[in-house]
Amino acid sequence: MGIKSAIDELANAVGRVPEALPKADSLPVTLGTDPAERGAITTQEIVDLTLPKSLRDWLPSPLASLGFTIETIKVQRQFSPDRSYDVIRNLAGHRSILQFPKAILEHGTNWESVGSVITALPIRDQPLLVVSEKVDLINIGYSVASRVWQQDFHLEWIFLQWGHLEQVKAMPETDQVAVLTDLLKLETLRADALKLPISQITPAEIMDLTNIVSTLKQYTDQGKRGWRLLMEQAELEPLIIKFEFEGDPETVAFKLISDLRLYAPLPTHPEDQVLGLLLCHVLTMGELKPDDATKIKTILTTYRLAPTRGY
Repeated sequence: MGIKSAIDELANAVGRVPEALPKADSLPVTLGTDPAERGAITTQEIVDLTLPKSLRDWLPSPLASLGFTIETIKVQRQFSPDRSYDVIRNLAGHRSILQFPKAILEHGTNWESVGSVITALPIRDQPLLVVSEKVDLINIGYSVASRVWQQDFHLEWIFLQWGHLEQVKAMPETDQVAVLTDLLKLETLRADALKLPISQITPAEIMDLTNIVSTLKQYTDQGKRGWRLLMEQAELEPLIIKFEFEGDPETVAFKLISDLRLYAPLPTHPEDQVLGLLLCHVLTMGELKPDDATKIKTILTTYRLAPTRGY
């Protein structure tokens, strides 16, 4: 029996169970629908694959401690609906994490629709993290189907039980960091990121940069508007939404410098680190002291933060 036949047989077996039960008013109305038609409808419905708010509310904090951020990827294809999904990213790479609706993963007959969606996404050669809000057990058909996706797309399907994530949520952040590293398969990416030059920037150097940036009156005197202007002029506009710019200039500058180290290069500047773009712009400021300019140039050169820029 081939894999497709095995999955279909599992799905049909699950589908036959309700026939032996008494009144089935609670069953989905699609049970009487032709499977091919149901599959087509399901594929069109699987559009928003981003993480639920209940997970987004707490997961970014421990991930930031590990050097990761959560970013939403939007995929536009000519002959299929636009879709969005999230990635957990650091400087070395990313892990894709998809949320499928509970109704999709409960029925093995939806496996081909799920496969079609995965095919339409730029996800290959990596662990594929899958979650569904308040779901701990999915249809067994996906265990078989995952072999197809591993063979065709080199994807390791990893379903994250909601109950386990809730347990992690209740832990102190130090414990969250340890558990999430293993649960989300982040260890390799962490190790690779530590090998990059930008990861070697010292706390003392971060404080030097903080002190320099926090004294740029052209921006700090304007509050949030000034900080946003700084980001725009440094060609970092896509990242503005990631920051709240709350607090005194020193606090905002420290968080800005610290967090920008974690972001991967922007598609518009793939060779330059985002922190490097900010520092290169700061060098153009007329109010910058010569000693401060020297410190910035030394950091840019030592850690190769903006190799395409002249400074």
